[in-house]
Amino acid sequence: MKNLKTNYMGLELKSPLILSSSGLSKKTNNIITAEENGAGAIVLKSLFEEQINYMSEAALFNSIDYPEAADYIKNYSRHNSLNEYLDLIKTSVKAVKIPVIASINCISDTEWEGFAAEIEKAGAHGLELNMNVFHYDYELSSAQIEQKYFDIIEKVQASTKLPIAIKMGKTFTNLPNFIKQIKFRGIKNFVLFNRFYEPIINID
Repeated sequence: MKNLKTNYMGLELKSPLILSSSGLSKKTNNIITAEENGAGAIVLKSLFEEQINYMSEAALFNSIDYPEAADYIKNYSRHNSLNEYLDLIKTSVKAVKIPVIASINCISDTEWEGFAAEIEKAGAHGLELNMNVFHYDYELSSAQIEQKYFDIIEKVQASTKLPIAIKMGKTFTNLPNFIKQIKFRGIKNFVLFNRFYEPIINID
């Protein structure tokens, strides 16, 4: 059989075929099947900050009769979501021999640096970082918005030694220059392009 070995994110892969972050990569049995069919690496289904926030708010709404328990319930819901993701990493790493790359989709720099460290402890071989920082303040310049991305990257880098890939969006003012600035901060791996959720505009 022809040698298809390659290198990605500093990881040696048996083939260049990578199961990207999707619904297929959120279940261990699918991950095992992907390896059996020649995948060289797996990128786990992304953990979305928006999803965690939504679940926390939903749990909070359901506890409206017990306002004194609000903080506890919100924190429990958040940590439960994070722990479920860490469990997915652990079971996936044990189930296959190919690299397992975690993926987080963040809209802010809140707590992600700490969670990146937990991802490393769980056994992930790398981290795909998706950032979608929404801004509705018309007084912010593009440079100020880009700086928020740099801040997230630097915080995550400071908390983990895992190789990091940045999954890029396509709607930056000057994408080549933005990538150059990220490379200047030590990032060597990029995924083009991320498909972000888009805001819904009600014209009524």
